[in-house]
Amino acid sequence: MLIDKIPLLKWHAQITLSKDKYKEQQEMIDQIGLLLKGKYKVTASRFYELQPDAGIHIPESALPGTFHNIMGELNLSQIFENFTTDRPFLMVWKTRGFHPEYVAIAVSDLPGNNTLLGYFELEPNK
Repeated sequence: MLIDKIPLLKWHAQITLSKDKYKEQQEMIDQIGLLLKGKYKVTASRFYELQPDAGIHIPESALPGTFHNIMGELNLSQIFENFTTDRPFLMVWKTRGFHPEYVAIAVSDLPGNNTLLGYFELEPNK
């Protein structure tokens, strides 16, 4: 899967999201569906929780550049970005070629000043 090739963000000790946070995971998937206006469906996902007490901080201004660098290493082209004060922040890329694959990264807020980070495989809706 393409999301398995995305390296973890280098400045964070990411914690795999526990199953008891399923509601937050589903909310993020639903919000992504709204942002993408039904053009894509999520076919695979991986979620991480970033906790501020672990010294984790995502500077908002650093998100786009960092994700562009990561996806550039994978030779992907950006096709969508929602970088606003509204959450989730979402970026979508695709591979080149006749049968492109689509991948997205989303960042949203969790209770307690924690951050939800999601990596997604997408498939165009027919």
